[in-house]
Amino acid sequence: MRGPVNAHVHLELPALPSVGGQGLVPWLMSWRKDAPARRDVAMANARYVAAMGTAAVIDIGNLGVGGEAMHAAGLDGLAFTEVFGFDQPHLADGVEHATPHAPYSTHADTIRCVAARGEPWSIHCDEDVAERAFLADGSGPWPDVLRASKRDLSHWRTPGLTPVRWLDSLGVLGPNTLLVHCTLTTCADLELIADRGCTICICPRSNLHITGRLPDVLGMFDAGVRVLIGTDSLISSPDLDVRNELPVLLEAFPGVPRSRWERCLHDDAWDFLDQAGGAA
Repeated sequence: MRGPVNAHVHLELPALPSVGGQGLVPWLMSWRKDAPARRDVAMANARYVAAMGTAAVIDIGNLGVGGEAMHAAGLDGLAFTEVFGFDQPHLADGVEHATPHAPYSTHADTIRCVAARGEPWSIHCDEDVAERAFLADGSGPWPDVLRASKRDLSHWRTPGLTPVRWLDSLGVLGPNTLLVHCTLTTCADLELIADRGCTICICPRSNLHITGRLPDVLGMFDAGVRVLIGTDSLISSPDLDVRNELPVLLEAFPGVPRSRWERCLHDDAWDFLDQAGGAA
């Protein structure tokens, strides 16, 4: 058996205190001004992940040093450069291994551009009620947050859709798509995800810290969706050892045997990486 895969990690982010249990926007506001991504942090975190026995990661970074850190630590996997700019339709142009951040933070044309490359890509999806409100009817905190960040919302027309349905309306869902979190995703949307051949990565301890809830993993299994496991960052999880996600899952879903979770960490994760063509 090949070693476990941490399918969603932000190696560049350091450990910082953050507000928990109040939702995504309060959590984000509690740390983002104090946490510049750093190369030395990425290097240290990659070494820690490797020392804990993880064999591969899917890293989301902003400085473009994830691949270097992974290589130095002997980690396999994928290193994405995250792009976000709600009013910037060409943000991914010229960015190698670009991946969009989230539906509330990335222009639709940028998401389409990334998906059209035919390479694996990931996106934070359906993580929080604020994201759902923004896409459903334009309510919630995101419009004010975006305007306060000097983003131009004049192009935006509220789709009246769930995050998964909105991405599907852009024509971007497919076997190369890794949807991260899906904390609030319902059975109907899980069936659509399965039909499109997408993969989901859950981050249990991060979800509990930020939103106080876990995704419908049983519904994912029932729909036939491939499920991977990640830690997210040290700002929402106590450590980056993906095996430490298992006790949370075993307690929350007692009917699921440990072997099923091990499959998520090993066979299913490596299947996704092999399908993606190995390390990027």
